[in-house]
Amino acid sequence: MIKKFAIVQVTDRNMRQLQENISQALNPVLQNAFVDGSLLPDVSLSTGNNQVAHGLGRVAQGRAFVYESAAADVYDYQKPDEKFFYLNASAPLTVSLYVF
Repeated sequence: MIKKFAIVQVTDRNMRQLQENISQALNPVLQNAFVDGSLLPDVSLSTGNNQVAHGLGRVAQGRAFVYESAAADVYDYQKPDEKFFYLNASAPLTVSLYVF
């Protein structure tokens, strides 16, 4: 995950309030799994079951196709874990995935 905005201890009241306002606005965005995602370009899927390494270093929460080279049904045949997505494709194709 992306680190939270860190508040630095200061004596100036205005600077402290500014940091708190930034923290309250920014931290919910930074903690969103979608923001901490990664693009996997040009992943080749064969017909049937495929393991796709996502490289997130944590259990993946989801994925979105950004590109598909052919018309095919692709679905998760198993829940993702900390290393892989488990995708089944009805036909061979190349995809680009945004994983989060």
